[in-house]
Amino acid sequence: KSLELRAIALDALGTIKDPATLPELVKLLDDPEDLVRKYVAFNAAAVAEKADAESRGAATEAIKKKLADPVADVTWNAAFALAYFLNDRSGTDILMKMVDRKYLAEKIRRDDPNSEDLQARVIIMACNAAVKLKDRGFIPHLQRLTDDQQERRSEVRFTAHQAISKLQEK
Repeated sequence: KSLELRAIALDALGTIKDPATLPELVKLLDDPEDLVRKYVAFNAAAVAEKADAESRGAATEAIKKKLADPVADVTWNAAFALAYFLNDRSGTDILMKMVDRKYLAEKIRRDDPNSEDLQARVIIMACNAAVKLKDRGFIPHLQRLTDDQQERRSEVRFTAHQAISKLQEK
């Protein structure tokens, strides 16, 4: 019943990566709780990475449906997880939005005392996904994040610099 415990259990399953848990995780992608869907989108992809081709394909298709979830956190985790664990580009448009501070300011409540940290985490996730996909199309978006006049968080600037460097490698 505790959402916090469910989230911890889902993270544990994602860490263990036992493919036998994948069917139950996929079912949870339709859970009524936003937080559960958010954690499942991420962890189901982590588990699917280690599954056989058929199970991985079914999980990938189920996670892709979460790209249209009404909750931004769910779509962000789905886009990241598809890219990072499954090398799937389906969420690239969402990932591009995730490096846009204006977009994030609309999606993350300003009255949340952690809004700055949350925005930084979302941007860093998108940077890591871009590198994993080896998508040079992100470079212009990432370059804006390296400007200390536009980007206030040093960890975001650093991650954007690293991502650009990796994307420019041959």
